[in-house]
Amino acid sequence: MGERGVQRDTSTYNALISVMKAAGKWKLALKLLRRMRSEGVPPDTITFSAAMAACARGGEWRSALLLMGSMRQAGGRPHT
Repeated sequence: MGERGVQRDTSTYNALISVMKAAGKWKLALKLLRRMRSEGVPPDTITFSAAMAACARGGEWRSALLLMGSMRQAGGRPHT
């Protein structure tokens, strides 16, 4: 991303993860979330929600539940 002049921030990653969700690419959504965190870009509730939805769409409920725990550890709260 950075090599092409695209700013690496939470909004950019949220958009990418949402696209992966829509495309049914839950593994790529999780890969982007890991990359985001390794680059020091802070995920927010939208990030986690999109990643969880990607997992749910792919039938990966266990991964979605693990992400909920990660979101809580990061200080986020699920919307109810």
